[in-house]
Amino acid sequence: MPASWTPQTLNALEKGEIDFYKARVLYDKTVPLSADLAAQVEERVLAPNTTTA
Repeated sequence: MPASWTPQTLNALEKGEIDFYKARVLYDKTVPLSADLAAQVEERVLAPNTTTA
């Protein structure tokens, strides 16, 4: 997984915020995208859940 392509995903994986499976799925789904679009997808997918019950 190239760190330059999915930096937010790699960072979340290193911090233990996501597991390898989720990182791999996110990478697989964003690899065909441009770097800008992939970053937008990462931002949305990795955003903290701020909803309250």
